[in-house]
Amino acid sequence: DLQKLIQGNGTISETSNDTGTNLAFGPTLSFQLSLEGRPAGKQADKVFIGIASGQTTVSPTYILTFTADVPDSGIFSGLSLAGLNPGSIYTAYIKGLSQIDSGITFTMNPNETSLNDGKPVILISGDLNEDNVINSADYTIARSYYGTTPASSNWNARTDLNKDNLINNWDL
Repeated sequence: DLQKLIQGNGTISETSNDTGTNLAFGPTLSFQLSLEGRPAGKQADKVFIGIASGQTTVSPTYILTFTADVPDSGIFSGLSLAGLNPGSIYTAYIKGLSQIDSGITFTMNPNETSLNDGKPVILISGDLNEDNVINSADYTIARSYYGTTPASSNWNARTDLNKDNLINNWDL
């Protein structure tokens, strides 16, 4: 099952939800995610990826943006960065649902660039109101779903941070 992604630079690539690999044009980006609190093999998430010029900054200006469906393995590759300049420095900002964003600076490779030297990019879980801060507001949201399961009428899957189908102390 392939879905088309229109990328920030106007190109179209096809993404396979099964492998996390794009059929892309030009130089590509690959990365591996590790979502805090989740067991190995349960790293699937829809993530935002913003590419900005230069080093990490508090308020980046994105020159490319993407949404990617990362598979359970957490490995995603083939994200087309056509139009960026090989040898130049960029930062990739990655944010998953209920996670704090992470900025990873890289030097663009003319073929494939692997973020974080191929080591997993760790995203910290718990940002339930998506303000990029984990605080009492997030705790209040999680607490309001305490004890729920997918069979509950008020189930909120985003609150199940460890993906065990139960909102409990592990999620809090």
